[in-house]
Amino acid sequence: MSQSPVLAEHSVDDAFQAILKANYAYMETWLDNAYHRETIRGVHQTRVSFRRMRSALSVFRKAIPREAVQKMGDEMKWFASELGPARDSDVFIDEGLGDKNIKGKIGPAAGEAKMLALTEAKNAEAYIKVRAAIDDPRFAQFRKDFTEWVDSKGWRNDMSPKMVKRLDKNITGFAVKVMTKRFNKILAAGDDLGVLPDYELHELRIQCKKLRYSIEFFSGLFDADEMAEFTARFKAVQRQLGIINDVAVMPGLLEWVLGDSDDAEVKEFADGVAKLRWEQQGVAKSKLPGLWTDLGATKIPWA
Repeated sequence: MSQSPVLAEHSVDDAFQAILKANYAYMETWLDNAYHRETIRGVHQTRVSFRRMRSALSVFRKAIPREAVQKMGDEMKWFASELGPARDSDVFIDEGLGDKNIKGKIGPAAGEAKMLALTEAKNAEAYIKVRAAIDDPRFAQFRKDFTEWVDSKGWRNDMSPKMVKRLDKNITGFAVKVMTKRFNKILAAGDDLGVLPDYELHELRIQCKKLRYSIEFFSGLFDADEMAEFTARFKAVQRQLGIINDVAVMPGLLEWVLGDSDDAEVKEFADGVAKLRWEQQGVAKSKLPGLWTDLGATKIPWA
């Protein structure tokens, strides 16, 4: 989904509906691809759609309380989690084992081949889970309930008249408040970026993701050139935080792939992958302060 569905004339209510409709429709375009594993983008884009929709529930929390969206949020969380192992193993095969610095360059060739075979086996199991989730009557019921809920703005049914009235306000002022609050939280977390421990960098990454989804939702409300420049610099920070996070989750991913295997060649290869990833994490951490300075010097489009 390349264009923000939110327009300047939208109310808060209309914007929320537009975001959910656009991302649900986008999900539908990828569902068959995910089911048949036509490309690895199928599961990825399906999960992205659900992440965006769940993020919308969070972005609009001040206007639409948790209890009004809880049921749909829980169902979206369930379905996205069923796709998680498929996405994790897709990424490990494509971006991990397929990394030009890894492929054919680390440890014994036999260990690399065995690791790939183990990961592909896990990937096949994960896609059985994907297809089961898509075929599950629970998902069919969600699709029916969700479309009806969005079309009728069903969240209004669980809100007081006073709260409903807030939904009729124009979206721009609401968007400015949300994005300002989220960006200020990120700036505060980044004051000591060069010395933050990994768990705090992980939290910063989560906060950056929240702002990123807000930017995607509301970008059409602000100057396009300013938004493009800010987004480009913000993405540069996110890329490095992503690399750091990939390394942090690598031990758990390797443990999942290896299972109870005690093959010495596979373990040697896995150790080599882990070592390289730690080196890449160090490079990412060294880049962050400069990228953070660049971001701080960039005009904030919604200010």
